[in-house]
Amino acid sequence: MAAAAEVASGAAQAEVNTLRTALAAEREGIAKQEAELVAALKAATEELARMG
Repeated sequence: MAAAAEVASGAAQAEVNTLRTALAAEREGIAKQEAELVAALKAATEELARMG
């Protein structure tokens, strides 16, 4: 019974690690999108300022 619990625990830990990796990748993608949006907003703001 203890061996089965160890196997289950190991599988659960592997799933947690997989989810953490996926979450980190998702956060990285969101940060990239945020940077792109900030740059676009800055460019648009500068263009509006030039237009007067």
